[in-house]
Amino acid sequence: MVYLPELIPALAAVRLDIVEMHNDRRNYYLWAKLGHERWVARKAEVVTAADEITWRRMRVLFAGAAHVMATSPGGTTAYRGVLESRAPRSERGDGRIWFRARDAASPRYADQP
Repeated sequence: MVYLPELIPALAAVRLDIVEMHNDRRNYYLWAKLGHERWVARKAEVVTAADEITWRRMRVLFAGAAHVMATSPGGTTAYRGVLESRAPRSERGDGRIWFRARDAASPRYADQP
């Protein structure tokens, strides 16, 4: 988990600039919601390939992820960003780094790297 307020100074310390930053919380919500709908629709197929317990666990995972992303604007969210290095070109390749980070704004994550 990445605590976004600590990410920005850490990026500056290693000479990385944020080129783009997007809050993808709604996209994760839609992905989990659609995943849940498809999972429920294909229950018989999943149970045949795995078992009922696996189907139930994954159903809870999809439903839980959709719920958290739909109802937690001050807590868990998801970011997608593009970073660019300020290092000399000889040290950085093409200079762009893609990352995805989930930010939990809870203080309990503030002391974790």
